[in-house]
Amino acid sequence: MAVVVSPGLDRSAPNLSDTPPLTPLTIKEEEENRLFKRLNTRKATGPDSVSPSLLKHCANQLSPAFTDIFNTSLETCHVPACFKTSAIVPAPKKTKIRGLNDYRPVTLTSVVMKSFERLVLSYLKDITDPLLDPLQFAYRANRSVDDAVNMALYFILQHLDSPGSYARILCGL
Repeated sequence: MAVVVSPGLDRSAPNLSDTPPLTPLTIKEEEENRLFKRLNTRKATGPDSVSPSLLKHCANQLSPAFTDIFNTSLETCHVPACFKTSAIVPAPKKTKIRGLNDYRPVTLTSVVMKSFERLVLSYLKDITDPLLDPLQFAYRANRSVDDAVNMALYFILQHLDSPGSYARILCGL
């Protein structure tokens, strides 16, 4: 859908000069410990055979070691190869298997790597969220297509309150 209105719409885009300076990312042991303790123990282990239940139950003992590994990885810009490997396992789509098309591929990745990615993602979200356009609805938490349609409708109706104005909506199906 494309909405065409006359110029003058202030989208209040973020000002890049207002952003705080970037600080180097360092993983804190407390964050990692908290993340390990919240892991779902029913998830499968990855190719490194480190199970979520091991990380959850031994979080206090393992967090210092993994914090050092993660921070070294961030400093050197190198992820250990054992964290990057994955295993593709066929999982049945249906209860009764008749052929190869009744399977779907499932990739098992390292639980440790997923935890590392989650910690880095929270840091990146903190940095990028203020820089995103307020009218971006895709790939953002607590935003949906309904929000985008309602916002477009609001702008159109607000624009149509001005005398002699018009709005054209183009929908592609």
